[in-house]
Amino acid sequence: MKYLFSILFAFSLLACADGRLPDGSTQADIEASRKAGERDANTALSFGEQSMQREGAILAIRAKETRLRNAGRPYCADAYVAAADSVLRPTF
Repeated sequence: MKYLFSILFAFSLLACADGRLPDGSTQADIEASRKAGERDANTALSFGEQSMQREGAILAIRAKETRLRNAGRPYCADAYVAAADSVLRPTF
């Protein structure tokens, strides 16, 4: 009987756990954000090294990160910018 409350509490936690992060993002959302970050970074790298197009593409990456954060998806924003950074950083 003394464990009944603990068991009920554990079951209620499991019932609420649907694989979503606190901001509502799923692992599929995170993976899609990561792939988009890599894709956008590779697009930026396709432009000339000191070109305005590359600078614009990098600014677009930062703008997309900001839009994700403003939309209430900080985990997606973190995955997106981390993936973009992992592609872009070695080139600097």
